[in-house]
Amino acid sequence: MKSVIVHGPQGCGKTRNAEALKKHFRLSHIVEEFEMLRRANELRAEDTLYLAKIDPKQTCRGPVIKELGIRVVAFKDAMRQCGRGT
Repeated sequence: MKSVIVHGPQGCGKTRNAEALKKHFRLSHIVEEFEMLRRANELRAEDTLYLAKIDPKQTCRGPVIKELGIRVVAFKDAMRQCGRGT
């Protein structure tokens, strides 16, 4: 599967729920505290869950993410999708 970026504010539960999200999206790797502006060149288009504080679509790296075909999901929506949200 393509990689997924889950974004949400600090303290919302991204890291605490990373394993459940990784399993739900059927991914093998997790990169926590991913900083879009500094590390976009490290993006892998396959098999990685990235946890970010900022919606990458709101940064200058949005086009890079779109080109790679990486899915972007807000944390609350990701939790709903995996059956853990309210």
